[in-house]
Amino acid sequence: MFNNIDMYSFYFFRIIFSDCSFVTKIINVQDTGALGVIIVDNDSTNHDFVDMIDDTTKRTVQIPAMFLLYKDGYN
Repeated sequence: MFNNIDMYSFYFFRIIFSDCSFVTKIINVQDTGALGVIIVDNDSTNHDFVDMIDDTTKRTVQIPAMFLLYKDGYN
């Protein structure tokens, strides 16, 4: 079901940044029973944070989520 995902203890996931919305990524992980998610940028040249905003689908994210730059997520 998931590509580029690492499962950690206590069902906390790390997802590699991809094309679908942040809400979709987080809801997919949330549906597995995970307690949280870390989304890691897959672009090593990007040094700007992104806004993890609503995608207008009116779905509700109920777990904590955060975004890390490539340099922070892969080190």
